[in-house]
Amino acid sequence: GKGKVELYEVPGEDDVHVGLPAHKATLNGALTFGDVRIAPSAIFMTRRFGFVGVDEEGTSLIGDDDPTVLINLFVRYAIPWVEGFGAGAGVFNILDDRYRYFQAYDGYHAPLPAPSREFVLRIDYEAKI
Repeated sequence: GKGKVELYEVPGEDDVHVGLPAHKATLNGALTFGDVRIAPSAIFMTRRFGFVGVDEEGTSLIGDDDPTVLINLFVRYAIPWVEGFGAGAGVFNILDDRYRYFQAYDGYHAPLPAPSREFVLRIDYEAKI
C-alpha cells in the first residue's frame, strides 16, 4: 500500500512493523507522604513481531511475542536532616515478564532477551546551586 516500506512489513499483518508494537501505553504516577515518595509505573505493549532466525535455506523467519505489561515500583525516602539527600529501593518488571528485543531489520540475529525482574537500591543527592 501507499507509504509502506516492504523491508519493515510483517507478512499478513497490515497494522504493524517489524520490531515494534502496534500500540504502546505508559502510565506513571507518584504519591508523596511526608518524606516518602512512592512511584509506580506501567508499560503496555501489544503483540510484537520480529526476526527470530533463519531456516535451513537461509530464509529469515518472523516470530511474535504476546502483549506485554511491565509493572515497576520505586520508593524513595528523602533524608530530612540532609537537604537533597535520599535513598530508595525499587522493583522493575515485577511480574517477571520474559519479553524480548526484536531487531527491526533482517540482521540474521535472534531476538535478545530483556532484563528479568530487577531489584535496585539507590542513594542520591541533589545539590542546590
